[in-house]
Amino acid sequence: MHMRYVALMIGGVLAASGQSVPNAAQTILETNCATCHGTAQMSGLDLRQRESILKGGKRGPAIVPGKPDDSLLYKAVLRQGDLQMPPGKKALAPEEIASLKSWIAAGAPWQNTKVSTESSWWAFKPISKPAPPAVINTSWARDPIDRFILSKLESKNLHPVPAADKRTLIRRAYFDLHGLPPSPEDVDQFVNDPTPDAYEKLIDRLLASPRYGERWGRHWLDVARFGEDNNTSEATNPPYAYAWRYRDWVIEAVNQDMPYDRFVKLQLAADLMPGSSRQDLRALGYLGTALVYHKEPRLSQEVLYTFATDDWDERVDAVSRGAFSTLLSPLARINSVSRFWRASRRSSRDWSSTSVGGGGRGESRVLT
Repeated sequence: MHMRYVALMIGGVLAASGQSVPNAAQTILETNCATCHGTAQMSGLDLRQRESILKGGKRGPAIVPGKPDDSLLYKAVLRQGDLQMPPGKKALAPEEIASLKSWIAAGAPWQNTKVSTESSWWAFKPISKPAPPAVINTSWARDPIDRFILSKLESKNLHPVPAADKRTLIRRAYFDLHGLPPSPEDVDQFVNDPTPDAYEKLIDRLLASPRYGERWGRHWLDVARFGEDNNTSEATNPPYAYAWRYRDWVIEAVNQDMPYDRFVKLQLAADLMPGSSRQDLRALGYLGTALVYHKEPRLSQEVLYTFATDDWDERVDAVSRGAFSTLLSPLARINSVSRFWRASRRSSRDWSSTSVGGGGRGESRVLT
């Protein structure tokens, strides 16, 4: 009776989600497992197709159809032994575990659709330049981007709002680029400027101001988890007295429209880059001001080792997932990923023509 009740509950969960048993299982594997056990085939295991799941990896077959309790995959997601998956602290939800158990118990049926692979993921597709859509109100669109916006509006029987007056426009520009309102004198000067390029001149003046870097540099500092204090208040973890030097470097880099590739490289290896100056060393604050956990000498060696590992884990996470979005680096603490997955330089974007300030080398940063 107990197992029949469990089966009914599982059926209810799947029915509520609108998925069949195979579809639910494939979705769970795709979402939680395919990153490591897809193209990377960590431990020799590929969970994207039934045949490769039955074949298994270094530990043997991943599942035994009809026998979830004897299946390595089910034992791993239960996290009751030495093998606990997914790696890290976040386990599968109880209903997901139940879905996998029901799927294995049913003989592990498989839909004739492939689990999504990296080649079909949007981020790995080649960059394309779609043709601007046709629009009815052709006079409103000033550039191709406007046509995409207008096409969507027209499909909903909506119309663009009227153009902003000059007083509204200057306030928008100031709040966007400086984060502060314009002075009455600035407003009057702009409103009374009859030249056709008055707006372009306003934008150039705002971009040339140090306030621009202060406004937009803070967004990078948020991603870089910048802070002048430390994450704990013990005496062994005092605030970083010179963290402001890194903050100022970021602001200067934005104001100087530094090329993005150099902006990244200096923060990771300014001390190793040929031709870098002493002022460039401030960029190393990206890692130098990272969080440090309190380490009480009386604690066991194992606990201290864990704290030290957490220190470096935070740095790896900040570099790979926080700011630069690299592939699978956060898993390096759990598994040796690099030998399985290497991003091709040819498949990477050439960021050398992109600058921190928003425009490419030699390009105007005028907002339109």
